[in-house]
This record gives sequence, C-alpha cells and structure tokens, in this order.
Amino acid sequence: MIFEIVEVHTYSGGATDERPVSFFFNNRKIMIDEIIDRWYESGEKAGGPVYHYFKIHAPEKQIFLLRHNVNRDVWSVLLF
Repeated sequence: MIFEIVEVHTYSGGATDERPVSFFFNNRKIMIDEIIDRWYESGEKAGGPVYHYFKIHAPEKQIFLLRHNVNRDVWSVLLF
C-alpha cells in the first residue's frame, strides 16, 4: 500500500482530530459526505505508531481511505 501525505481539515468535538470533514488531493478540496467505516491500529512496540483509518465517501461517488498517524499528526490518503 502506498499512502500520499495530504492536508486534512477535521472536526474536533470531544477530542482533537475526532474525524475528517475535508481534505486536499490533486490540488482540489474534497468534502467528505459520509464516513463509511473507521478503525484503529496500534504499533507492536510501546511508543510505536498509532493509526486511525477512515473509509470515506466523497462527492461523485468517490471512495477514499484516509490514515492519521496520531503520534506524528500526519494524514495520508491511500493511492490505488
């Protein structure tokens, strides 16, 4: 899997970066219509990377997978 770093705007209700609301990809802003699924992955070692994944539905029936590296506060999108 190859991920490309992207800028993500998030909703922060009860927690920081609670969920993405839009992101920039290929020089355009993509609004998120719906979060289809979300899951978490933690590193095998203490202090290892912790990832939050969001499978999202965008306009024009596009589906994207966003990943947030919580330790580094870096967002990326899966390239197919």
